[in-house]
Amino acid sequence: MVHTGERPFVCDECDYRARRMSHLVAHRESHTGVKPFACDQCDYRGSRLSLLAVHKKSHTGDKPFSCDQCYYSTRWPRDLNRHKLVHAGEKPHACDQCGYTTGRSGDLARHKRTHGVERAFACDRCDYATARVGRLEAHKRTHASGRVFVCDRCDYTTRRSGHLTTHRLTHSDDRPFACDRCHYRASRADLLRAHCATHSDDKPFACDRCHYRVKCVKSLNRHKLKHRDDKSFP
Repeated sequence: MVHTGERPFVCDECDYRARRMSHLVAHRESHTGVKPFACDQCDYRGSRLSLLAVHKKSHTGDKPFSCDQCYYSTRWPRDLNRHKLVHAGEKPHACDQCGYTTGRSGDLARHKRTHGVERAFACDRCDYATARVGRLEAHKRTHASGRVFVCDRCDYTTRRSGHLTTHRLTHSDDRPFACDRCHYRASRADLLRAHCATHSDDKPFACDRCHYRVKCVKSLNRHKLKHRDDKSFP
């Protein structure tokens, strides 16, 4: 019966279903409110010994579950499974008011809040509407500049849909890309690569007008402004 996928054991207090009676018995303990298993490092208490064992991992800092497609790692297998949806392109969370879909439940919750916002400022050249006049003005500039892809959460615009998809990650709380040398986490792989360079002594980005070298291309671009704006700078 385990291999059929059937879950014949049903909790009479919630929608939980189990393949095995022992799992149902363990689950029912969560409804009693009794939590006899206490952590010896903090105030956490669990209703089951297995929950306490999972909790104790949070004190070790170990992240044994790693993604095989990027640097992401986590303490919990459920978080790894949720992260892998990003690589698979799956978007199981769908809005029941429009066609929006996403791979993250948190993003869906944030999206749903946009349905309760009155969008009083409408573009007279397309179907775009927003709750803020500033965003409408930024949007209208896209018609003149050819930047047709607009972020619905800020004033960002771009000519390419892929750039917009990458940009939207900055609005997400998910930081799947983790540095293996410190606690830094990033929403994009390119941000992680830029960060990892800070752990190295290499400075591959060189100014072509002086001896300045730096680890990050953004720092080099900022430096070059000095040559442009400061007449006394060689």
